[in-house]
Amino acid sequence: MKNKKKQCVIGNDRVYANALRYFRKKAGLTQVEASELSEISQSAISQFEDGENWPSKENIFRLCYT
Repeated sequence: MKNKKKQCVIGNDRVYANALRYFRKKAGLTQVEASELSEISQSAISQFEDGENWPSKENIFRLCYT
């Protein structure tokens, strides 16, 4: 039996995780570039996009204005 990654995503939350990745890519940014602009670690951005963790309100605003 394969070990599945734990995810904090339930129901439509997967949509939000996918949206973070979609809009970052649409802006033409890599995770590293988004990290530098938003002052959020690249590993945290990866976790948000994979649904392993969810950003705080402050980090959501940082990502939106990146």
